[in-house]
Amino acid sequence: MVFNMFTWRGLNPYLLLLLVLCMLTGLTHAVLGTQQGIESVEYVVFYNPIEGTGVLSVSITMSLAPGEIGNVDLPIKIFGDASLYFFNYTMNPPTGSLVVNYNDDTGVASLLVSNASRVTLYFTVSNLTEEASIGSYTATLDLLDYASGAVNVSVEIYLTGIYDVIIDSYPRVSGYSIQALTNTTVIRAYDPAIYFIVLKIPVNTASPSSTQFNLLNLLFPLLLITVVAAVIIVLRWRRTSIGRIEKVNVLNDPVSRSIIRALGEAGDAGLTQAEITNRTGIPKSSVSRRIRRLEEEGFITVARTGKYNYLRLTDKGKEAYRRIVEKK
Repeated sequence: MVFNMFTWRGLNPYLLLLLVLCMLTGLTHAVLGTQQGIESVEYVVFYNPIEGTGVLSVSITMSLAPGEIGNVDLPIKIFGDASLYFFNYTMNPPTGSLVVNYNDDTGVASLLVSNASRVTLYFTVSNLTEEASIGSYTATLDLLDYASGAVNVSVEIYLTGIYDVIIDSYPRVSGYSIQALTNTTVIRAYDPAIYFIVLKIPVNTASPSSTQFNLLNLLFPLLLITVVAAVIIVLRWRRTSIGRIEKVNVLNDPVSRSIIRALGEAGDAGLTQAEITNRTGIPKSSVSRRIRRLEEEGFITVARTGKYNYLRLTDKGKEAYRRIVEKK
């Protein structure tokens, strides 16, 4: 699903025309990873792991000359499969002009900025952490988009409650810290890396007879974070390796069958990725991976219609849908 929010503040017709020209010609394009237009990005999260909800703010510091228009593409989904909803923004100075387009499928916010030195976007966030066991939670933080070092990045995560925290990273970095405040655990990260985080509600009391149990409690997060790190590294390697994506057998893979069935039932109208996720009940990350593979295998096509990308079956996909229906 693509969520668009266009906000206009102090925008006169001449600036509007200039914004359109900028979008069409790319006069000033400050893509993440360059020094042009963007100096630093700060992510601040207030999150309750038990309730699974929180708020995220993303602040971008700009270095634009007066009247210059900055075109910035910024990664927002840096927390694994967390769900985000864009609901507000602020600017400094408030007399500047801003156009925001947040794409929930890609997790990227596109900004057109003029006469503003700092922009902050606000999101509600859920599913930032995943419950691994009773009292234990895991999370991932991916800052590798900032690996070029051209843009300064910082992340602050304020967690409701006190937790024992274990952090590992790939590649190994030391640019993070953990702090316990009054009923709040604070995690800060600064270096570009993938961070693997395990949270565990501490056990306040322990008896000699529970020594072995407590030892297992200590080893479990270490083992869990190692497994999670290995899985994510392998998935990231497979995603970036050319020619290493295995072929999809749509008749044997249940996720692919569900996607083919949903598109077959929708007919020529097609469906968006968000609609497929809602109809099948399959996690968005799994749907996204299968869609990419099904498109490469020639079962589906993806075409832009208005504001959204619609997926439709090809002739090969329709034949697969017919076989899936007959097999049932």
